[in-house]
Formats: sequence, C-alpha cells, structure tokens
Amino acid sequence: MRLVIISDTHLQHGFNVPSGDILVHCGDLTFRGDLSEISRAAAWLKELRPRFKAVVVVPGNHDWMAEKDPGMMRMMMEGAGCVYLDHRPAVVEGIRFFGSGYTPRFFDWALNVDRGPRLAALWSQIPEDTQVLITHGPPMGRLDVVKRPNGDWDSMAYATTMKELHLDTHVGCADLAERIKSLPELRVHAFGHIHRPGIEIEGGVTYVNASICDERYKATHSPHIVEVPC
Repeated sequence: MRLVIISDTHLQHGFNVPSGDILVHCGDLTFRGDLSEISRAAAWLKELRPRFKAVVVVPGNHDWMAEKDPGMMRMMMEGAGCVYLDHRPAVVEGIRFFGSGYTPRFFDWALNVDRGPRLAALWSQIPEDTQVLITHGPPMGRLDVVKRPNGDWDSMAYATTMKELHLDTHVGCADLAERIKSLPELRVHAFGHIHRPGIEIEGGVTYVNASICDERYKATHSPHIVEVPC
C-alpha cells in the first residue's frame, strides 16, 4: 500500500501531490483554523480525494476549529471525503491507523497539552496493534530539531530572542517516544509540526516528518512516499 504523506501545508496548495493509495495529512492545514480557512483546506482535499483510495487527516495546532468546534471540524473533513482522526483509531484499506493532533504545550496553541502525565495518559490510548501512527508532532529525538536560544525549551519567549545565538534543540514528546516502544506492530509513524522534514528508519519503524512548508511557511518541501505491506 503506497502512502503519500504530507503535513503543515498551511493553505499552501501549489505543490505537486503524487499519486498513491492513501493520502495522509498530519495536520496544520491552516494558519488560524477559522471557518474560512478550514473551508479552503477542505475544498482542496476534496479535489485530491478521487486520486486516492482514501485520505486520512489529523488536525494540528494551527487548526483551531478542531479544538473550538470539533463537531464542525469533523463534519467538514468528512464532507470532503476524508477519514478524520481526532485521537482515534480506524481501519483504512485493511491497515490499522491511529491519529491524533495533540502536541506538547507551546505558547497555548490548539490541542496543546502539558508535558508529563497528561500527555502520557493520552498516548496510552493508542492501541497496541496500531500499524500506522499519525500524530501532528514528533516523538522526542526523531526529526524534531529546532533552533532555540541557548537550547532552551518551549517556555522561552522564542519570538523575542531571534537575534540571539540559536542551538539545535530536540522538542519532540518523550512520552510519545516511550509509548512507541510498546507498539509491536507499528510500521510507520508520520508527523510534522517541525518544519524540517526527513525520514529515519529504526527497529522496523519508518519515521516520517512530512512538513511541506519550510520555517518561513513557504511550500518548498515535497511529499514523502512510504510503502506499507497490506
């Protein structure tokens, strides 16, 4: 089964989407996540839908409707013909998916949760037989590096310190990384959130940061393609 994986499109729809069996979007369809923006993103996904057997979508921290009006968000995504996973599982074309838009707290964006027990409790709900995991954010240590002042964490007032020395900092979720160790059938973990895409393979799991936008919110990156045995 050919997965075409994208994330963090932020309404930038001018890039080429290759053909495949299942299109996966790992969240941040929009900038502000209001009705107008979600409508534009849904219309774009609806145009893409006939080219795939299925389109699977999770929300991201910019997609505010997912938090403020989750019922409307679900209706609009499903109205576009998508399988919408807001922290829930689904079997799609015979593959066991789980998708979630929750991420560690960062300036109180949508679907933010404090690091530690609250996030760990959410990740404990991922079924053990999950084969393809879609989260908006990465696990700790997997394609999760950003530039931060002096290596500081999300509590740093990052936007006010852009001129200071910036060091590589891992900002993924440690509890998500721990949970992945208990998913014996996992084959793919797809995510975005950090606009520095890539692929890593370890322990039989393919980790994909599928961000399309770069750190200036320009659609400069290409979709990733991953084959999953049926």
